[in-house]
Amino acid sequence: MARAAIQHITNTLATDDADLQAIDLIIGAGATLTATGHPNLAMLLLVDALQPVGVTHIKTDSRAIIPALGALALRDPSAVVQLTDNNVLEHLGTVVRLFGTPSKETWAMRLTITAEDGQTFKHDITGGDVWVFPLPDKFWANVRIELAHGLSINNKTTLDLKLYGGTSGILFDARGHTATVRTTVAERASTMPKWFAQVTGHRIEAIPSSWVTAPEL
Repeated sequence: MARAAIQHITNTLATDDADLQAIDLIIGAGATLTATGHPNLAMLLLVDALQPVGVTHIKTDSRAIIPALGALALRDPSAVVQLTDNNVLEHLGTVVRLFGTPSKETWAMRLTITAEDGQTFKHDITGGDVWVFPLPDKFWANVRIELAHGLSINNKTTLDLKLYGGTSGILFDARGHTATVRTTVAERASTMPKWFAQVTGHRIEAIPSSWVTAPEL
């Protein structure tokens, strides 16, 4: 069944974004995602793995409670519903990801963010980049998104959204639906450190060229 699910995702990515646009919630579990050392990295890993398009909420099972909920569901399904409604899962935040192939020479996403307290922030995201707005959990902001020519979110080029934050905030992804696919190790090594730095706020840690060069025999 796992192989069939992976194949379905692969086929969808190769054709269109219709199915992935419908994803409203992604839940990640396991130490690979919950023990990255930075919640923003967990959110980025899930986005790169599943490549949803549009607006998606991201949660993780940081307390490893999902296996227990599975066992409890056999005896008391209503208790599982009550527990999940009480936020036992960590809400990392919201991801907004465009569809299309943006130019890396100019802006792809133009944002106007109005927080609950009335403060307004403006920010342009260049094609091929990601950016995080640090909005805490249970807080919201009104966000106006303008997209460059040829790009869309849910088949729209201008959107007005009410978005909620989380441990990570709101992740805006202007890399495009095929941006995370790199054909060579060297290409991946040049882009991944930049994305990691953009979501964490840390400086770029370049990968040594010797790590991505095949040793001479």
